[in-house]
Amino acid sequence: GLDNDRLVERLCWLARHTPDLHAPAVLTVLAALTWHLGEGTLTRIALDRALALEPGYRLALLLERMVDLAIRPGRCCRPRDEPVVARGWGRGIHSGPGHECQR
Repeated sequence: GLDNDRLVERLCWLARHTPDLHAPAVLTVLAALTWHLGEGTLTRIALDRALALEPGYRLALLLERMVDLAIRPGRCCRPRDEPVVARGWGRGIHSGPGHECQR
């Protein structure tokens, strides 16, 4: 949707304007998002650039491996009717509908 497009656009802008030292992190976040959205071309471009800048960047390497093996995001973790709960700063953050794992 429009919100996803805006987020991708902003991450692309941030990746272009982030110094090379920090760009692999931004590029990997961009790759994870675009992979989740099914935009494989942009995922590969972001991962390739992240790994060109920092070949040992572990999160990018892990994501690249999962993309290479065609392991789709959210295909393995919990029953479909169980909500996503992220723990952070002492409070749970629940996702909305449509964020459940696919089995």
